[in-house]
Amino acid sequence: MDFLGLGSGEILMIVLLALLLFGPDKIPGIARGVGKAMRTFKTAASGFTETINKELDEAQKTTSEVTASISQEISEAKKAVADAASAVGEGIKTAQQTSSEVVASAKEGVDAARKAASDVNVSLTDGIEAAKQATSDVVKAATEGINNSGKVPTPPPVVPAPPIDE
Repeated sequence: MDFLGLGSGEILMIVLLALLLFGPDKIPGIARGVGKAMRTFKTAASGFTETINKELDEAQKTTSEVTASISQEISEAKKAVADAASAVGEGIKTAQQTSSEVVASAKEGVDAARKAASDVNVSLTDGIEAAKQATSDVVKAATEGINNSGKVPTPPPVVPAPPIDE
């Protein structure tokens, strides 16, 4: 048998020593006092353990609440970052579309200007050809008029060409 790390021979030696020191009358009172002290110590140790366990439970509860709060904040921050990234992506996509539309419009404008310049060039060429023909006709008519009447006819009034509308 083992009690508080003491063997049975050691316990017997302590009991004999206590009998010699205190006598057989005082041993039951001492035993009661030791038992009472042991109960008090046990109760105090139990209360201390209970207090420590309570504090640990409260600390765990607080830690859980803080962890949950931090996790929620992290989730919200991740969502905000994802939303911002999505908005930036949409902005880039819109800017690329707008850029493509501007380039296409500019190309259409350049093509229209080239066509207008070409049309003006054709109109000018046609006008020059018509003026040459008219001059040739006037010279021919004047020559015929001189040949027919013997005198120089009055040239017809020169009418300016109408302005070119774009």
